[in-house]
Amino acid sequence: MKRKGEAVLFDTVEAGDYLGFAPCYLSQLRSYKRGPAFIKQGRRVFYPLNSLDAYASTNGLEVDKSILIGATEHEAA
Repeated sequence: MKRKGEAVLFDTVEAGDYLGFAPCYLSQLRSYKRGPAFIKQGRRVFYPLNSLDAYASTNGLEVDKSILIGATEHEAA
């Protein structure tokens, strides 16, 4: 997880864990212009937390909030 200003950004693996998807499925959704909004920085892809939450609520998905708790503890250390 990475912070850009106040936005919390997830890489593809973290976003997949958060939504319960395989990273390759998120890649497939990107190629079909579907799925949560993302940001590209060079070759790397990041998903803002608010876009993951919006996608989850729109599609009736339950997210794994424990990822946020673990990341907050890790950043505090």
